[in-house]
Amino acid sequence: MASFDEIQQYCDTVCGQIRWKKAKPLIEKELKDHLYDQRDAYRAADMSETAAIHSAVQQMGDAVAVGAALDGTHRPKPQWALLGLTGVLLLAGQFCSAVFGGAAEPVGFFMAAAALLGCYFLDFSLLARHTLPLYFAVLLGSCFGLLTGPQVNGTAWLSLGGFGFSMSYLAIVFPLLFAMLIYSLRGHGLAGVLLCGLGYLPLMFILIQISFVSGMLLFTLSALALLCFALARGWFGCNKAAGFALVLVPTAVVLGVGAFILLGHPYFSAQLALLADPYAERNGSGFLLCLVRDLLAHAQMYGTGSASAETAASLAALDHSSPDYLLTLMIYRFGWVALFVVLGIFALFIGLAGYTLTKQKSMLGSLISVSVLSVLFLQCAFYFATNLGYGLFSAFSLPFLSSGNAALVLNAGLTGLMLSVFRSGACFYDQMPGQSSSPLFSYKNGALIIRIKN
Repeated sequence: MASFDEIQQYCDTVCGQIRWKKAKPLIEKELKDHLYDQRDAYRAADMSETAAIHSAVQQMGDAVAVGAALDGTHRPKPQWALLGLTGVLLLAGQFCSAVFGGAAEPVGFFMAAAALLGCYFLDFSLLARHTLPLYFAVLLGSCFGLLTGPQVNGTAWLSLGGFGFSMSYLAIVFPLLFAMLIYSLRGHGLAGVLLCGLGYLPLMFILIQISFVSGMLLFTLSALALLCFALARGWFGCNKAAGFALVLVPTAVVLGVGAFILLGHPYFSAQLALLADPYAERNGSGFLLCLVRDLLAHAQMYGTGSASAETAASLAALDHSSPDYLLTLMIYRFGWVALFVVLGIFALFIGLAGYTLTKQKSMLGSLISVSVLSVLFLQCAFYFATNLGYGLFSAFSLPFLSSGNAALVLNAGLTGLMLSVFRSGACFYDQMPGQSSSPLFSYKNGALIIRIKN
């Protein structure tokens, strides 16, 4: 027993030098695994149990020095730059609410800030322990909302107490749910890929019932990006070519059939004709689209645009449609420079987040980050297209800038979760089913190797 106490004492001394509590259990486990492996190697060389354990501990070196080396690299990585950019966007959203909406929305701002910081300090690895229960809980909750929720302007709403929100915003959450499904099926080969496809169907069915085409498109593209990302990384453990064929061939068929059906539908064929020539229906269904293009045609590089009195008088129609046309209003009121500033901030945010994503080693952290980043990117893309006069479908909100508490809180919470991965993802090591992770300690050619970087 005293010999085993020597291993525990050594591990306690090493972990005593490490200040990040989250890193201690992982380091202690890998340290013990290595010490026991070395003990077994010495025992195979006819050493006694006590001598084998003592030699293994001595081989590791000074416990304080080893702990200090690990402490230097196992620390949280605060995401000040991305947090700062998110804060700038949230404050800019309050400014836009005050200018174009008549008053700021402090309640939504503080709710979003709380969601951002709450998820930022959340242990994202908790999601790994409850992937399938989380999937089915959200699925059943969504079905319950569809069956019991009221209809507002043709869209289902979910009411919880005195709080309600449009169920179209489920499209923002579903990619994260799908990422968790992929994580739970990692290492299951082509069967795992097929099960992911089957898991996509009920979520898509809910969005179809909500009748929000932009949401269907956002979820589909995000799910496709997640599946392709996981296949490219080899996380399903199957032949990549077969996996991509299993994903892309049915996707191409479904998209082709869907496009054929949509083009044959009177509403969507009319939308395409309207997009090509909105002025043919200037006083009818093309009114808003014509107004957007007229305002942009008369926008200045700096300052307020010079549209005709009749066009300028119609600005109230866009104010009424807010937050759908916030960017159009910004361009006309402040000039094209407003577009370049907003575009630059989002490009910097997405670029910096994408770069940090490439540094992630864990499957769970990478899948969470891809799901959140794809949702933010697609929302921006749809919104920019609509506000520049070329949106085929209704847009989502512009993340952090558009008014609307539900979208603001959901986007802030998802962003906080992604930043939580960036902050502490280096301390999370997942593995394929049946495989061991890369060891923290190893012994090769007579030298002890300590992996202090993930």
